[in-house]
Amino acid sequence: MGVLVKGKVASGVGRGSWFIGLDWVKQQIREKLGFEAYKGTLNVKLDNEARRTIQSFTKPRPGIPITPVDSTFASGKAFKIRLGDTVDGALVIPLIPNYPMNQMEIIAPINLRETFGLQDDDEVTVEIFES
Repeated sequence: MGVLVKGKVASGVGRGSWFIGLDWVKQQIREKLGFEAYKGTLNVKLDNEARRTIQSFTKPRPGIPITPVDSTFASGKAFKIRLGDTVDGALVIPLIPNYPMNQMEIIAPINLRETFGLQDDDEVTVEIFES
């Protein structure tokens, strides 16, 4: 059983595609999440209620660890998700100080913007699972 949250699609700064493209990240996504991630993330901005919902759901749970190969990278955790009742992917939470908790970074095996025809400010519903 999971939790449903809604948010609005937003443009990112392009770091997600760089990070997802790293060999050790691709390998861990494949091994731990079971898919080859599209090289990029879907950024979803959250209102205060959705942010609190996600924090109360993910903070006490270990999620699926994303463990860096060296100390130049931060750790992270992932939770399996379903977007739009059809596409399975993952919410990736970087475990870094001051990471904006009013934003979700979603990865999937496909380009979610293209597949769903998403534009900035479009509302999406994401179901997050305990993983």
